[in-house]
Amino acid sequence: MDNDGSIGRKNETCLGDEFIHRVKIAGCKSHYIKNRFCHGTCASFYIPKLRSKKLKGLFQSCAACVPSEYEHIQVRLKCPDRAEKEIIQLVMRVKKCACRNIDFNSDDDDLDYEV
Repeated sequence: MDNDGSIGRKNETCLGDEFIHRVKIAGCKSHYIKNRFCHGTCASFYIPKLRSKKLKGLFQSCAACVPSEYEHIQVRLKCPDRAEKEIIQLVMRVKKCACRNIDFNSDDDDLDYEV
């Protein structure tokens, strides 16, 4: 454990790099937006229980580099080859990324991130 009470979090790096995101749907013209993708190294650890024969920890933490700030934007696509000549597609635009703890005990199909 470090002097500030954290456990192994000093070497975490989580970055959001820009890329051009292609938004496309069959029969529509592609539209391009600036977006970010998250990448990096986040801490995880496992502390075993004493005298435990099962793989169950006293404490465990797993973090991932995920969006910490984002917005959903509407992208209007022109669709000359479809009955609907215009379709609005909802897209997540990432603003910032950060290491967040992952809750693997959630009942949801998607992973939950602690903010």
